[in-house]
Amino acid sequence: MLLACPVGEKSARYAALLTRMGHPDVRSLAGGIVAWRDAGAPLVRE
Repeated sequence: MLLACPVGEKSARYAALLTRMGHPDVRSLAGGIVAWRDAGAPLVRE
């Protein structure tokens, strides 16, 4: 499961929480959506 938020702070906290709860494969997008956008990765808004 990949979690993402604007800057990666909240998603990192929730990923850690879910991992502690026993979910085996949880990740947070480092730097969040802002870093993704700044790296030139595609964004789709619907």
